[in-house]
Amino acid sequence: IMDESRMLNPNDDLSLPRDSYQDCVNFILEDLEKAISMLPVTTVETEYGRATKGAALALKSRVLLFAASPLWKKEMGNKNLWTEAAEAAKAVIDLKENGELIYQLYNTGNGADDYENLFFIRKESGNSEVIFAKQAPAVGFNADEIYVWAPKGGQLGGAGSVCPTQNFVDLFEKKGVDGKYYPITDSRSGYDPQNPYKDLDPRFYKTVLYNGSQWQGETLDLTYNPNPDDSGDHRKNKEYTRTGYYVRKYLPEPVKNLTSVTSYHNWIYFRLAEMYLNYAEAINEASDTQEARNLAVEAVNKIRNRSGLSSLSFPANLNQTQLRERIWNERAIELSFEEHRWWDARRWQKSVDWFGGPMYEMEITKEGSTLKYEKKVFYSRVFMSYMNLYPIPISEMNKNP
Repeated sequence: IMDESRMLNPNDDLSLPRDSYQDCVNFILEDLEKAISMLPVTTVETEYGRATKGAALALKSRVLLFAASPLWKKEMGNKNLWTEAAEAAKAVIDLKENGELIYQLYNTGNGADDYENLFFIRKESGNSEVIFAKQAPAVGFNADEIYVWAPKGGQLGGAGSVCPTQNFVDLFEKKGVDGKYYPITDSRSGYDPQNPYKDLDPRFYKTVLYNGSQWQGETLDLTYNPNPDDSGDHRKNKEYTRTGYYVRKYLPEPVKNLTSVTSYHNWIYFRLAEMYLNYAEAINEASDTQEARNLAVEAVNKIRNRSGLSSLSFPANLNQTQLRERIWNERAIELSFEEHRWWDARRWQKSVDWFGGPMYEMEITKEGSTLKYEKKVFYSRVFMSYMNLYPIPISEMNKNP
């Protein structure tokens, strides 16, 4: 760790020992405390994009959440940091100025439409969910953040480079006959493998483009046949989409191929929904009590209810492990493609299970007038536990053996 207190000269011994993970965490937290005490709660519109007190508090929340997690528990001296992590997240949620909450979930009463639009609507237009985001001008179809993600085939014109797996799609819950949402593995969900997209979590329809999706005036046809002439327009071959899906999240529908339409495209580093999920995870881990679980469920339900989902359905004797797994799943859905899953899976030490093994596509074939849906393995991925940490390049090790 280099700071103003450690000045080195060319003739000094530069073979310094590596600082521990705990030392790094403590250094970051000390810096953040200084920032929190100095930064303003809000800024004027011309300074949006600059760090605020809320941004520093949000980073503190994430740092403590990561440090408390199983991957780093030993490095942190086996300290129980979950209570501190919960308090840090709650500080963001409760942050006020002049008696008014600074951050609120973007919610105009339009359910999952609000979830979709929070990535296109800026703070100055009423989106107070965003805590810290990259400020950039409006973009058109040919910008990488649109073209690379946009679906391929028909008149859509995108590269279709980001394709969700069936493994991911299967994480979305389905609405049962009682109006509540359940994992598709739960019989109460009534999940039908031959009608796999019926009554799913409303966020699914705002996150994934699937066979039958309506998008920019086209109905996506993702049926497949070895003969490209008999395949759907949007999956002529498996190089179009290897999984049978495209991403919808982050794509503003009015921004089309061969048009000059533009849209803001917010790349968000921190938003309030993450803070609710950070709080839910941390408070559930901090105390194995019903009171803690009630607080965690309340936080998760704020996010679910915003998108039109029912509150979490649990047995009366809900335990800490059951809630932990539901929180894991909620993060996977709500924060999908926001650069969380890669870090979450490793800090929870679940990466071998989730990133290794078979990766599934959805292959849809026509049998007369009937569609047949079949999950197929398209890739068996190897992920070992040592991959949870990046290797140190040998060139760096040689500089300081």
